[in-house]
Amino acid sequence: MSIAFSPAQQNANPQPQINPLEPVAGQSDGNFFMTLLVAQIKNQNPLEPSDPSQFVNQLVQLNQMDNSKKMLGELKANSQMMHDLQVLTLGNHVGSTVAVNGGAITLDKDAISGQFSLESPAKKVSLVITGADQQRTVVDLGSKPVGDVAFNFDPKKLGLQPGPYSLSVETDSKEKANVEVFGVIKSVNLSNGLPMVSIAGLGDFPVAAISKLKGHSV
Repeated sequence: MSIAFSPAQQNANPQPQINPLEPVAGQSDGNFFMTLLVAQIKNQNPLEPSDPSQFVNQLVQLNQMDNSKKMLGELKANSQMMHDLQVLTLGNHVGSTVAVNGGAITLDKDAISGQFSLESPAKKVSLVITGADQQRTVVDLGSKPVGDVAFNFDPKKLGLQPGPYSLSVETDSKEKANVEVFGVIKSVNLSNGLPMVSIAGLGDFPVAAISKLKGHSV
């Protein structure tokens, strides 16, 4: 008995064709490049061989690319490690009093205390509290000498509703002063992968907004 195979039957289960110029799954960029380089050398015209310096330049470029990829991976790993350490370190400061820039705070019902520094004496100094609606509340602090000036105010007594505000200083000498406010860290949270500290009576702040760590409250 003889069995005949038709061409259609022979091609029913064709073997997959492998393109030698396509990278194989799991093959590194370096190995794939070397495969192409060897193929280029084998198939070059013997009467017009390629300039060897071109191969050297290609290998140098490949080595630089691999080193860059390795360095990028190490930088990402180090960045993640620093991020984790930062979160852990901040967790140890929950309950600590800190100073943050008063340029953007969220007032609650708690009294607020802070300070700013003057480089020259002023006969008239005012703390200006500006709401999101640009409504200004001016607190007269009187005359102040050179140096640190402490202040405090009660939002309820000033009729300030909870919400976002900014603090600034006005003096008769037109000096600009950076205002710091004090608060206690309640918690450390992650927002879009970035550590944020929640400060009682002031709102949430990025770590960069903290200007001073004053330690745990007694």
